[in-house]
Amino acid sequence: MVEPLLVIEPNFDRSINNGTVVINIQRDLSYSQKLLPIILDINQIEILTSQVLDSDGQDIAYDAYYGRNNLSYHFRIKERDEGENLLNITLLLEFESRLSDTLQGFYKGFFLEEGSTEDKSWFASTQFSPIDARRAFPCFDSPDMKATFEISLVHPAAKQSVLSNTEVIRTSVVRPGFLREDFETTPRMSTYLVAFVISDLQLVQRSEGFTPQINIWSRPEVGRMTSYVQRLTIRILPYLERYFDLKFNMKKIDMVAVPDFGFSAMENWGLITFRESAFLVPEDNNKSSSAKHTERVALVVAHELAHQWFGNLVTPRWWNDLWLKEGFATYMSYECLNFAEKKWRVFETFIQNELQKAFEKDSDKSSHPISFPVDHASDIRRIFDPISYSKGASIIRMMNSFLGGEAFKAGITRYLEKYQYDNAEQEDLWEILTAYGHEYGTLPESLD
Repeated sequence: MVEPLLVIEPNFDRSINNGTVVINIQRDLSYSQKLLPIILDINQIEILTSQVLDSDGQDIAYDAYYGRNNLSYHFRIKERDEGENLLNITLLLEFESRLSDTLQGFYKGFFLEEGSTEDKSWFASTQFSPIDARRAFPCFDSPDMKATFEISLVHPAAKQSVLSNTEVIRTSVVRPGFLREDFETTPRMSTYLVAFVISDLQLVQRSEGFTPQINIWSRPEVGRMTSYVQRLTIRILPYLERYFDLKFNMKKIDMVAVPDFGFSAMENWGLITFRESAFLVPEDNNKSSSAKHTERVALVVAHELAHQWFGNLVTPRWWNDLWLKEGFATYMSYECLNFAEKKWRVFETFIQNELQKAFEKDSDKSSHPISFPVDHASDIRRIFDPISYSKGASIIRMMNSFLGGEAFKAGITRYLEKYQYDNAEQEDLWEILTAYGHEYGTLPESLD
């Protein structure tokens, strides 16, 4: 078990982040009785100082060194008598990472202030999926290394919005002109879902009398174009809770229209970030082109909300089963809109949008099995493709059809309940859906 405490401060002028991270590690003696090397993932991070403590808070002798190409940082604990005080080990590191402009890791961007053609408002935002948390802070950057996170952000006091996955519990002055926001401890989750935003974006929509609290942030001049997403979210979230028979587990969802963002959206738990073009809907959307845009935005929003269960609550153990979250989120986005926007008849467009896209990709030489070995970073990024999304969604739609709606829903509810706050593999899903197919009599007993 690993529990990080992270304090990070972006320096917009120097394009760096200064930070400290405290990582509490509970050794798994069933895996190894020996003190194996501890290897943290990093990418363009300089470790300034480090310290290793035992469970009594006493210093442990160790060697520390960078791994190949400076993409990891290793701690080798020096031999000493084993004891209970080595069951829990604490790493303390001061580090410096890059505040890049590449839309990866913890990055910076700007937008022009309202009414100005020159005045820039700088912001810092995150994009950690799939393997870029290691660009922001030293960590175990793997989906199966789930942990709770205690996050603190130090920022210029003038910044209007400082957000992370959970709510702020404490604000303090660290020095003149700078504040520190401490956030509630997160649920147990993967590093790629950690997120924070420091900006002058404004709170333009807030749900009243709705749980969880829905907060929408954008540039002030486009605030009116967020109303549709707020209305849609308030319809979809309760539907997903009923469909999965599992309540959403966070107190709030911040939905942020980021002026400079590399993807359509990112499902960070409790802090969903969007590209503006995949989030904003003009109030006058009667034209056919506007209607198509609205449907696209709705599919993106529904996709990210479905991820709060498939991906966030239950996460694939490794990237070879990426389809378990992306295929389900894609399929569920159509289920959501079939409920929230019946007049659109979205499952008629599913054939063109998803099934046909899957066939086209499958006929290409670059196609791959829906689940296949992923060994290198380049392979991880490559599988975010129509096979994982569209073919995955098509397979799930087919399973719903031959199992029947009741057996299918009961099966995925059991899957989410069994593996919540944990990881799962493709075989885990097959086992549960097969069992419910037998229980409901929709799958022959001979098929197992």
